[in-house]
Amino acid sequence: MSNIHTTTGADARQAKALRIADRLRIRRDGKVWIVLTESSNGQYRVDPEAGRCSCPDHQIRRTRCKHLIATEIVIRRETTRTEETVSVNGESATAVTETVKTVETARVTYRQDWPAYNLAQVREQERFTGLLRELCDGVEQPIQRKGRPRLPLADVIFALSLKTYSAMSGRRATGFIRDAEAKGLMERGAALQQRLSLPGESGPGPNPEAPH
Repeated sequence: MSNIHTTTGADARQAKALRIADRLRIRRDGKVWIVLTESSNGQYRVDPEAGRCSCPDHQIRRTRCKHLIATEIVIRRETTRTEETVSVNGESATAVTETVKTVETARVTYRQDWPAYNLAQVREQERFTGLLRELCDGVEQPIQRKGRPRLPLADVIFALSLKTYSAMSGRRATGFIRDAEAKGLMERGAALQQRLSLPGESGPGPNPEAPH
C-alpha cells in the first residue's frame, strides 16, 4: 500500500514563511516587525506578541499567516539566551537574559541611465507605431463575396490601436492616423477617420455615405 503525501494549508504556509525568513525580508521597527511582500513593493506590520498582522490573510481568516510565522522564525534565529547563577539574599538563583539581534537589510539602488531613458520616451511613438504595423501585417483579410469593398481589417485594427494608445477621442486621434498614412503605414485614412468618429462623441456621427 503506497503512502500519498498531501500538503495542507498549514504546511504550505510554513514553507512560504521559511522562504520569507531565509530572504531576510524582515526588519524590526520598535515593537513591531516589517515584512516585505513577495509579489510587490508593499509591506505588512507584524506584532508577534499580540499575534497580529496587517495582511488580508490574517485580517479575514484570523489565522497565523505566513508573515507571523516568518517573523517568529527570525526572532528565534536572532535570539541569544544567556543563563548565569546569581546570589539573591544569600540564595542562589538563575538569571536568564534573552538578546534579540536586529538585522538591517541595506536597500540596493541602481543608477538611472537618464540619456537612454529620455531617448526612449522621445522615440516611443515612432517605435510603437512601427511594432504595431508589424503585428497588424499578420492579420489576414477575410474573403468578401458580395457588397461594397471593405476597409482592410489590418488597417482597422491598426487605427483602433492608435486611438487607444493616444487615449484621445476618435476625432482628436485623427492626427495620429493622418501621420501614419503619410508615412505609408496604412491606407484609406480618411475613411477610417470617419469610422472612428464614434456616436456619443461631440459633433456629427460617422458619414453613412463613407466607402466601406
